[in-house]
Amino acid sequence: GIQLADRLSMPYMELIRLSQNFAVSQIKAPKSLIGNSVSDVQFFEDLDVRCIGVKNEDEIVPIGPDYIVSANEVLIFSG
Repeated sequence: GIQLADRLSMPYMELIRLSQNFAVSQIKAPKSLIGNSVSDVQFFEDLDVRCIGVKNEDEIVPIGPDYIVSANEVLIFSG
């Protein structure tokens, strides 16, 4: 049931659930984040989800709250 709910309700390109209450996922950067720092936009904060990195080709690069999001980036979230 949880996996079906994940697929139907999330904008994620890929979601890996590590437990019932914690997952790691990736999404294409939404327009609301492009040109803004991660800390400027309260993205999923009400769900206790944080942007922790950017996928560059096959590598995931950790980012901090001051990172400025660019178009066409794939962001990594956890929570």
